[in-house]
Amino acid sequence: MPDPVKIAVLGGGYGAKVPLPAYAALDEFEPVAAWSRRPERARELAEEFDLSLGTADLDELLAHP
Repeated sequence: MPDPVKIAVLGGGYGAKVPLPAYAALDEFEPVAAWSRRPERARELAEEFDLSLGTADLDELLAHP
């Protein structure tokens, strides 16, 4: 099986909390990061869903492996 596609979610509300568990349940995807305009919300999502990055910096998100 090929390596899973690493994905990030954009936004810190309902639009992030719903798809994250769904993607995590699929072997084809690996959620790794969350972006939000509010840095604290991005960090909360990262902690809640065990993501390696939660940020409000789009450049940091795009550089994340």
